[in-house]
Amino acid sequence: MKEKNVPANLDECIKAGTISKRWWQMGSVVEVVGSIVMLIMMLGSLVGLILVGASMVKSGVLNASTGWLFVFGGLFGCAFVAFLEFCLYKFIALVLYTKSTIVYNSDVMTKIAIKNSADKTSED
Repeated sequence: MKEKNVPANLDECIKAGTISKRWWQMGSVVEVVGSIVMLIMMLGSLVGLILVGASMVKSGVLNASTGWLFVFGGLFGCAFVAFLEFCLYKFIALVLYTKSTIVYNSDVMTKIAIKNSADKTSED
């Protein structure tokens, strides 16, 4: 069995490990990507709906007032889908943050237990 290094004090026990830092960084990246995807979806749907609405008004399928209703109605639908996409990315980020916290707390508890057992054996 591999020998564990005994931490000298509590500050060494509380220090975050690289694994928990990486999980936390992955959560941050997923959160930023989710925000960017939501903005791209919103801008893309806005441009697409304006172009489609304008072409439908120009071709005579819709008049000007119903063309704007088409654009705004479609925009609300696309905003709802973009919001659901954003919530999905946020949920994945929260799962990664939770995993990071669990790994960090387990590591700290292990280090504290090793330190306490080493302190008890040195007293005997």
